[in-house]
Amino acid sequence: MFELCFVMLEDVSPPAEDLEVLESEPLPSKKERVETGIEGFDKLIEGGFKTNSSNILIGGPGSGKSIFSMQFLVEGIDKQNENGVFISFERTEEQIISDFSRFDWKIEEKIHKKQLVILNYTPEQIEKVLEMGGGILKDTISSVNAKRVVIDSISAFLKLFDSSSSERHAFFILIETLYKWGGTVLFTVERDFGNGSSSSVDFMADGIIAINNKKIDTHRERFIEVIKMRGTKHSTKESPLQITEKGIIVYE
Repeated sequence: MFELCFVMLEDVSPPAEDLEVLESEPLPSKKERVETGIEGFDKLIEGGFKTNSSNILIGGPGSGKSIFSMQFLVEGIDKQNENGVFISFERTEEQIISDFSRFDWKIEEKIHKKQLVILNYTPEQIEKVLEMGGGILKDTISSVNAKRVVIDSISAFLKLFDSSSSERHAFFILIETLYKWGGTVLFTVERDFGNGSSSSVDFMADGIIAINNKKIDTHRERFIEVIKMRGTKHSTKESPLQITEKGIIVYE
């Protein structure tokens, strides 16, 4: 038996002259982490989001969710050569460009270069797109070879459904549809994460991050906390967060 196995292995061995080539061309390693590029944040989650994962960013009004999300796309384009798609249920492309005009992110230039696409859909339109197999959305993501997708915010979409089970089912279909095209997805959710509050969709996401905008004495301070991150040894404490002219910075 052992002799037979040896002969089989010997038969499929590469010629001697090819050994040097094989040794000098190792198989490429699969990228396991997607660096967000947000200063200080990746240290909290072992270097970034898991590749092809779905992540939820929770926060109340004025917490910085949209800034975090757009910065995630901008940093991907500028530093990782990963194009992005930003889907908004509430703001038009012109409004979004204006919203981020204080940052030197060159959003219009990125759109012109087809590195970034900004879409404005109603929740009802997204529901119909998913019912039809996601064709229009798929074409948009494919057209720029997007590796990062942001949906800001998923709250409006989830309000279409009148039960937690239908909400979970719709969110599952959305995640599965996006997974098919590859890429890492970030959803924002308008909700204060505290007092044990949770949603049915929280259990389906790979990661959950919360931004808390706390009132301390006479002013407010922002903190970011990693609630959940599958397959990751993540920080379990609140870390201070500041919004600067360059974007968000997270401090340990």
